[in-house]
Amino acid sequence: MEPALKVAQPVSIVCREWRLDRLLSGLATHTLDLVIADAPRHNSVSVKAFSHHLGGSAIGVFAAPSLQGRRGARAAARRGREAGT
Repeated sequence: MEPALKVAQPVSIVCREWRLDRLLSGLATHTLDLVIADAPRHNSVSVKAFSHHLGGSAIGVFAAPSLQGRRGARAAARRGREAGT
């Protein structure tokens, strides 16, 4: 985002969090200029848009011992190990 902030004319950047389909609708109606998402555009969305992978990052999942056995905790930890974290 640094290059966008170094242009000759001032740029306003507004961050919004919402469902991807709603953000893409804003893109289609020109109320948004750019959508950065954590998932590619789904084929069921009828918005003409391009999807480019910009990079990746590792995440860590931490929990108190009392929460470790809860549903999904083991699967999340396993996914983290498989991703190399």
